[in-house]
Amino acid sequence: MKTKAIAVPVALLAIASGWGLGCGGSSSATTETTARLAKAQFLDKGNQICRKRLEEKDAAVKAAVKEVVASGKKDASKQLREEVGERILAIYREILQEFSDLQPPAAREASVKNMRSQLRTALEKAKADPSSVFTTNYFEDAAKDARTSGFTTCSF
Repeated sequence: MKTKAIAVPVALLAIASGWGLGCGGSSSATTETTARLAKAQFLDKGNQICRKRLEEKDAAVKAAVKEVVASGKKDASKQLREEVGERILAIYREILQEFSDLQPPAAREASVKNMRSQLRTALEKAKADPSSVFTTNYFEDAAKDARTSGFTTCSF
């Protein structure tokens, strides 16, 4: 029976590692006069954003898993799934904001714009039921656009 009690926590961990939400970096806003970043600088900053936020998301999911395991229950409560789902969505909103603050090189502008658009769309879809992020990867298209943009740590 231990395997059933661990099934949901393992699923949460799978989501944490498979749907890398992470992105973090500068929180300073850009202006129209901000110079475009060079390609290498832009990719470095974007990857830093993703790495930081992925770690935050993983920590939130791992804490939820610990809570479920400690309770001895087979499944996370709906309330816990909603709370963790909302935390995950908040992290994605931070990712979107931080990428909006970056000025991409001209050659990356279209793919980054698509990525931000996909993030906005995914957030809109998931906001009605934050707990659904555990069963639906709304951010798959944004991850594809992140890879197209050259980011290596943004596996949403």
